Amino acid sequence: MSDDLVKRIDERAKKHIAATPSSLLMEAADRIEELEAKLAEAVSRLEKLSYWLNLDDEELAACSLDELAGDYRKIQDEVNDILSELRGESANLPG
Repeated sequence: MSDDLVKRIDERAKKHIAATPSSLLMEAADRIEELEAKLAEAVSRLEKLSYWLNLDDEELAACSLDELAGDYRKIQDEVNDILSELRGESANLPG
């Protein structure tokens, strides 16, 4: 979808077509807003995950291996979900 939109806009720009249909511009604006929203959501979710990745040595030493392994799996799943959403794929697919 977006590749076609980018190609259509690019073709019009290269041909110096002054009268770009407003529907094309509105479609581009909608797509940009959609991508900005996806990016903002991904950033928010990744910021939450970064807390775990920033634990200091004492905090890590206080965690059991089972707890760390479980947390790692949760983070891995969350990152894979975020990547899938940004790619426009179904969630829970390997990234």
